[in-house]
Amino acid sequence: MKHIKHFENADFVFYSNKELTELPELNDNLKSLYCYNNILTSLPKLPSKLKELQCWSNNLVTLPELPDTLEYLDCSSNNLTELPILPDSLKELHCSDNWLPYDNIEEYKEWYLNSITKKFNI
Repeated sequence: MKHIKHFENADFVFYSNKELTELPELNDNLKSLYCYNNILTSLPKLPSKLKELQCWSNNLVTLPELPDTLEYLDCSSNNLTELPILPDSLKELHCSDNWLPYDNIEEYKEWYLNSITKKFNI
């Protein structure tokens, strides 16, 4: 991946709108990853400190294991048929325009309602 600069100590990286088919190995200090609007079919192992992942509008068929620190995930407009286990830290999820089965959508709705209840102490 010669055309992509690798920043070892960066907190966030933007790999968006570049017609990428793959990403380089990601540093473990990364907190935000923006890789939307490419032609990715998979993602590398995600950093353990990652809080935000924006990978919408790609050709992703699966997502890797999500770190326990993840708070925001937008994986809309891909080819996902399932999502990995969602961490308890997740506060916001966007997964529309995928191939997720109806049963999973209900599970995600239940998770979302529970998270809203926790967030607003309802």
